[in-house]
Amino acid sequence: MRCIRMCAASALCVAACAESTTKLTAANFAAEVDAHTGEPYVWVVKFYSEMCGSCQALVPTWDKLRESVPGVHWGEVSIDEKENVALASKYGVLDEGIPNIKLFTADGQAQPILTGDTIVASDMSEAAART
Repeated sequence: MRCIRMCAASALCVAACAESTTKLTAANFAAEVDAHTGEPYVWVVKFYSEMCGSCQALVPTWDKLRESVPGVHWGEVSIDEKENVALASKYGVLDEGIPNIKLFTADGQAQPILTGDTIVASDMSEAAART
């Protein structure tokens, strides 16, 4: 398996070496993501809606990245589910737009990678092009 480097806007870089995507909800987010704060790996979490055309257009790229970047925990939060709207709001997703991808670092910080249709971390798009 091949590893690539992803960098968030804060210049935090991780060598990412893939797992399946975990369906995250307001009910399990803390147990899945927050519980691992301080451990040497990160989560990449996509906030999306089934009714969002841009979200659907992102699916092939998301899948390609997920399959080619092992060692990172991958999660998805559907904001179509009423219980997840407050979770999305907590991380600024409702203000920034969807699709929205956040990198949750080992120190518990959420770094933006993609907000709305804007790629914040240029290395993410470069990583997609190389896969």
